[in-house]
Parts: sequence; structure tokens; C-alpha cells
Amino acid sequence: MLEIEKSLNHYKEAKALGLTAGYLPEKTETLRNFDYDSFSKTMQYTGVFEKVKRFMVNNDVIGIHAENIKNIEVIREDLIGVRKVLSAGGVPAKEQMWKILVDYTNASIFANYATRIGSTALSN
Repeated sequence: MLEIEKSLNHYKEAKALGLTAGYLPEKTETLRNFDYDSFSKTMQYTGVFEKVKRFMVNNDVIGIHAENIKNIEVIREDLIGVRKVLSAGGVPAKEQMWKILVDYTNASIFANYATRIGSTALSN
């Protein structure tokens, strides 16, 4: 759980810094005007890509941090639930383990796409 807490704190700090310091207008304009349609052709999970795109075209980097925080908090709660079952001597249900896998996959893809889009858009 220590690593998930570190990750959660990292995104909370990034969000707070963005709220305090803001972002360079030329960088946010680059994100607004990036060719998302062409770039999306390289993405497998178009639903997640579209979600990231909505944040990016609206210059909502804070929203991306907030979404990452929300995703990590969901995973943390999933893991706490499994720990409770295990601590009571039980075995987690397959559905409970599947939910962790799905939540982790969605969070990972969201963060990956946000990073890939941002680094690609801002490197041009």
C-alpha cells in the first residue's frame, strides 16, 4: 500500500502545484491545437483516449491530475477491501479481484495516454 500512497500523493502535489502556479499559455495552446484525430489512430483504447482528449483540448491539466487521484483512490479502496477479506481469513471473490484488474488497467491506460499525448504534443 505504500507505493499506492506515494503515487496518490504525487498526483495531489502535481495538482496543487498546477492550481498555484498555473501552466504556460503557449504550452496549453499547443495542447489545445494538437492533432488528436491523427494521434488517436495509434491508440487501442479509444474510449480512454477520448476522455484524455477532452481534458487536453480544454487545457484541463488539473482535471487530469484529479482523474488520476480519483483512479488511484478507487484502487486503494479495492485493495483495502481485499486486505480486509484476507485478514479475516477469507479468500477474495473472483469478482473483487477482477474489479481491481479492471480499475488498475483503466487507471494505467488513462495515465499512459495523458503522458504520451502531452509529451508528443509538447515535443513538436
